[in-house]
Amino acid sequence: MCTANAHPPVTAAGREGILLERRIPENICRIGRTDTLQRIYAEDYVISFLKEILKDMEHAAAGKAMLLLFYGDGFEKDGVQYFFLDGMAVHAGTGKRGFHREEQVYFDRIRRRFFPDKKGVGWYCLTSGRTTIPEIFRNLHEQQFSGIQGYYIYYEKNAAMEEYLLHYHQAEKASVPFPNKDKEKKKVTKVKESNLQNDRAKENSGMVAGKPVKKRRRKTDKPDSGLTMPSYSVTAVRVMNAVSLCVLIICCIIAVTTLNQYDKMKRLEQTVICLEESMREQDEGVQEELPPDR
Repeated sequence: MCTANAHPPVTAAGREGILLERRIPENICRIGRTDTLQRIYAEDYVISFLKEILKDMEHAAAGKAMLLLFYGDGFEKDGVQYFFLDGMAVHAGTGKRGFHREEQVYFDRIRRRFFPDKKGVGWYCLTSGRTTIPEIFRNLHEQQFSGIQGYYIYYEKNAAMEEYLLHYHQAEKASVPFPNKDKEKKKVTKVKESNLQNDRAKENSGMVAGKPVKKRRRKTDKPDSGLTMPSYSVTAVRVMNAVSLCVLIICCIIAVTTLNQYDKMKRLEQTVICLEESMREQDEGVQEELPPDR
């Protein structure tokens, strides 16, 4: 988008005027002062991505730079200019103020692929260090936002920005130069080899980490005559003793249980005998009381 005195990079959007009136989003969040003649509405994905880049650049190495370009549109009504930032793209820069051929081609390709119906609103060269979002908007190139003190975040479906974020995290962020991994691996290997050689030297001298090292006896060396029984034989004897003790305890339990059952059986037998005698006595008493047959 552009105004009479503000134009985005030609390769990113082309020189076009402000668009027709656009519907103001209903689901918005105000950040800072927004009662000015220029009002910025930035989509939630754009702000989240911008915060991510700011966090990465806050601790970046000196001299590193990232070019930020915002895509969107806007309109003017009753003397107030409304700017909508629907998309944002990032590219590693050289730290110089301005676009080079590589950056121009990249941003134009991103616009045609992800934001074909949008225009370049403005761009900013972000260097290492701490920077705030209002500061970026106030110093946005191709726009006159020096009086901006705040902005609006609006929440709407933004499939184009979602697709670009996926593209960025999968391809663009992976292409950021990192230290040579092969060199790092070689350094680690050299350190390990050096430590291994030092350990071997200490072992030969009888010391490792300040502690005496027990020298391994060769197979040809004869064992000393005063050596005791090997530790594994003592362990086997202890295991056998424990098993024997367990077997003895089980036998005692079985014996006690058997004796208890025998006593119970004897008591039951005596009870049955007593019942039989009692019943026999009752039968004899009944027969004595009966009158003799005529």
